[in-house]
Amino acid sequence: MPHIYAAGDVIGFPSLASTSMEQGRIAACHAFGLPVPPGQPTVNFLEVPPEQLPTLLAHDPQTVIKHLPAGAPTPEFIAERVKEATTAGRVLGGGKRTFDEKLPRYLHRLTMPTLLIWGKEDKLTPTAQHKTWLKALPNATVRLFDNAGHLVLDEAPAAVDAISAF
Repeated sequence: MPHIYAAGDVIGFPSLASTSMEQGRIAACHAFGLPVPPGQPTVNFLEVPPEQLPTLLAHDPQTVIKHLPAGAPTPEFIAERVKEATTAGRVLGGGKRTFDEKLPRYLHRLTMPTLLIWGKEDKLTPTAQHKTWLKALPNATVRLFDNAGHLVLDEAPAAVDAISAF
């Protein structure tokens, strides 16, 4: 996708956006990091019991389950999960917040075309949050995908196509 400067599954929208400040486009899946109106909270997944994660992350839990070890997890699998949790913990302030209080004051600077991708069944970052992002980003559009949750790129091939076409 040579015409897209940055694309990603966004736990840290500021990182993605900072790579696109000068040129190009941003394609972001279920952007996260803005304070949102009541009734649309981002779930702090660091507090979610592991057995509940498949239904939180995907419309079809098998999307997640098929990637889990059948027996005892390998040390490599555990190391990757620790790495993910450590990164998430930094972004989430050790689990004390689900947004970056500084982010809103910078988003107006992102004038490049931005595509926001969301699964309509996203339980982690509810789909209604896209409205907050559309208000904050001056040149953003949104695409919502049926039968897809937080892992929209895994559950909706059309989402990948939308990014390619963008």
